[in-house]
Amino acid sequence: MPISNLDQTKKALRELLNSWGKIGMTHRDKRASLDARVQVVETVVKEAEAELWRKTDPAAKARAQEVVKQLSDSIENYEKIAAKSDAAGNSKKASEARESATARKVWLEEALKGLAEFN
Repeated sequence: MPISNLDQTKKALRELLNSWGKIGMTHRDKRASLDARVQVVETVVKEAEAELWRKTDPAAKARAQEVVKQLSDSIENYEKIAAKSDAAGNSKKASEARESATARKVWLEEALKGLAEFN
């Protein structure tokens, strides 16, 4: 059940629960059926709230930004090491540094995708 407007959905659910509470006692067979349907809606609303919080959590966004920064710095460092090693004639060390930089570029792409979820 997709939710297009979480605030409106929460308001409607509150109103439904208030009305339901005012109704009072009902037949068990009818109450169980309605309770089950209301519980499904409550679960969907809670999941939507959790997803919204996950996407707007400032601490998580800060962690994602820090990971991106660390990976970018690491890539820059490995590229410098590769250049210095090439200049010194150490092709093995230069190759290892380039491989490390390439691996971190892949990680950086994934970290940027994760960071984009917060925007």
